[in-house]
Amino acid sequence: MTVTLSPDKENRSRFATSSRGDGDTQMRGALAAAALVVVVVLAGAACGAQPTAGPSAQPGARPSPPAAAIVWLPLPAAHRYPTAPAPPATPRPPIPVPPATPTCQASQLQGEQEGGGAATGNVNMPIVVRNRGTAACVLAGWADLAILDGRGHLLAAAAGKANRETFFNDWPKVAVLIQPHTPPFPARPGFEQPPSRGQAVMNMSWYDCRQPQAAVLVMDLPAAGGRLRVPFDRKGAYSPACDNPGAGAKPAGEVLRGPLSPAGFTWPPEPRYLDIGIHIRAPATVLRGSTLAYQVTLTNRDHGSYRLDPCPDYNEILARKDVVASYQLNCQPVRAIAPGERVSFQMQLAIPTITATGPNRLIWALLDGRIATPVATAPLTITDR
Repeated sequence: MTVTLSPDKENRSRFATSSRGDGDTQMRGALAAAALVVVVVLAGAACGAQPTAGPSAQPGARPSPPAAAIVWLPLPAAHRYPTAPAPPATPRPPIPVPPATPTCQASQLQGEQEGGGAATGNVNMPIVVRNRGTAACVLAGWADLAILDGRGHLLAAAAGKANRETFFNDWPKVAVLIQPHTPPFPARPGFEQPPSRGQAVMNMSWYDCRQPQAAVLVMDLPAAGGRLRVPFDRKGAYSPACDNPGAGAKPAGEVLRGPLSPAGFTWPPEPRYLDIGIHIRAPATVLRGSTLAYQVTLTNRDHGSYRLDPCPDYNEILARKDVVASYQLNCQPVRAIAPGERVSFQMQLAIPTITATGPNRLIWALLDGRIATPVATAPLTITDR
């Protein structure tokens, strides 16, 4: 397989197999992807998952009583997918660093490998660093790395300004406050718990077509922080680039790394999603081949107004996750839902005559990327009499 890198990535790695950002950040912008997102979110909603939204309304606040339900109209889907605005990607420490905080020294730190992940032939082998001392310290920038085997022989290294970028979402350089008394590492490296805030994480990719076994990762910390040895029981990752017939001899090991970054925070910052509750009120049974009449209520549990502009589409789905119908919501009578308010919409769904009788489930999915959990479900029994 021939691997082609864009000019700005060619000096980064011979092993990278795609440009970063080919996946989730662009997928939310297209309608076809919107339907996929809804089905994925549906699994969490059906299991009672809670929305990951911004600040919600006060716990004691009660939604206003609903007015008469807005009439249903068979409006064709507009195929517009609203998305949540992304916050400004301003590089700054998510945990403020007090003035005069000392630089972290290797003697007060402990490092461990995390579980890792892979995407389009790229492999991430992240390293987590925690403070085992009693006083906070700060890390900022890139560590120089050396990967050793069990006999102490060098397998791969990265130093200076070389190889300072991975395929994965690396943070820019920011000061990271390494706090004491964070949770200890699990007994089995890479399992059981994610990194905690107050720790640092470093994306790292190590590729070697020979796939040698490593034993230790040596980190020379920035700002003369000393040398930290981290247990590293991993093999070099085999990249699709190793199968490139035009490459000649298979290249030896190469290490890519990101900066030491704040654990527990994503980069770039995630959009803030609205906390909108969705509730279905439907009959318990419906005759197949007939039209199901029901209501959907949207409740604004957020501090901000939920503007129905553009007016979103919605899908009606039965238990097999097949979309039965898709329409645009009738937003003309209401252009926004204020905090604490709720609005009900009449719905109609023609139940296909081929639908199997027995227990089923109605799924209503709002195609609006601004909402944390845009789906609701209700039990429904299909009958033939």
